[in-house]
Amino acid sequence: ESERLAIVSGHNEEMLIRPRVHPFFSIRTGDWVAIEEVALAADADRIVSRESPRRWGFAELSREWVQIVTRGKRPTDSGRR
Repeated sequence: ESERLAIVSGHNEEMLIRPRVHPFFSIRTGDWVAIEEVALAADADRIVSRESPRRWGFAELSREWVQIVTRGKRPTDSGRR
């Protein structure tokens, strides 16, 4: 709902539709955002839809998501087309 792309990093046993996510890109501004973990169970934000990384120009995102989640690093610009 906040117009950010995020990677789901964990689930919530009580509320499966409110997992833990790591937002990494603003579709509103077209720029990277600070990498942080957001627990949607405790946040007003929510998932609106599932998106294809390729639709947003992240061809290599499936390989690089571990760096985003575990190290707080942005994907390389070379993975974005």
